[in-house]
Amino acid sequence: MILGSYQEDSVKVLKRLKARLIRNGWARCRLVEDFDAPTRRDGEEEDAYLTRKSIYWVERSDACLFVFNAGADNESVGYELKHASDHLPAKLETALVAVDATGPYASTLVRGHIQRLRTEKTARVALFRDEETLYRASRNAAFSFLKPLAPVLALRGQHFK
Repeated sequence: MILGSYQEDSVKVLKRLKARLIRNGWARCRLVEDFDAPTRRDGEEEDAYLTRKSIYWVERSDACLFVFNAGADNESVGYELKHASDHLPAKLETALVAVDATGPYASTLVRGHIQRLRTEKTARVALFRDEETLYRASRNAAFSFLKPLAPVLALRGQHFK
């Protein structure tokens, strides 16, 4: 699951990253917008629905790429990362926090949280300056996630034969 800002320039980066990962064999790579579930509830406001949908997929993903693009409003991905950190600490074993080092990317609190994750080695944090570096960091992280995910994926495969 690739998570990041859906502002115009930022979401283009996320979509190109997704397309490249899929072209190179990571066929199940998705953005939250790729899913219809969960269903929007009657009377549920758009912001509340999008927040619920985002958390729903963070909780159900095998691996998360939290992408913080410079110059984007990354409040949403910061919220998703904080949720994973606070409520799904095991999820961080298969998470990459990718930070665009070319400019400002988040508030002081979010930057401090990411620095703490990096210092405590709770999550993998990678800096990138261009889309090639972002892709390489994402691909390398995906390979590293295979080891902790192997037992889960093997069991899942048995259920779908």
